[in-house]
Amino acid sequence: MTRILYKALLWLHPAAFRRRFAPEMLCIFDEVALKGGTAGLAGDAVVSLLRQWMLRSGAWIAIAALLGAVIQVTVGGFSFFLFGRATGMASPPGPGAPLAPESAELIQLMLWTSGSLIVIVLLTTLWIRNFTRRIGGL
Repeated sequence: MTRILYKALLWLHPAAFRRRFAPEMLCIFDEVALKGGTAGLAGDAVVSLLRQWMLRSGAWIAIAALLGAVIQVTVGGFSFFLFGRATGMASPPGPGAPLAPESAELIQLMLWTSGSLIVIVLLTTLWIRNFTRRIGGL
């Protein structure tokens, strides 16, 4: 792997990380490149890149919240199909059959609620990130 590609991987890291560790990492890359075998360093740079952006930036909170919401909705939907029929609940209408007005209203309410929750989680994450940057800059 060439030094240019390695520098590009370092450039993708957050600015604070680059300022602190990029010169050291480039020095290590140059030493290893003389001996050959820089592939291990490339893998380490990719893992470091993922770690810095996902864990240190707080983006994992929004991703975990969205993943939790998707799992909750999926489990709820599957449980209706698995257990709803066993308890005597009416099965959903077949394809092309019109929905009852109550069902349509419930679906619309569900979509608005889940959409609002996603927007609230994303805006809260952005606000917290902006707030912590301002406090860190003081």
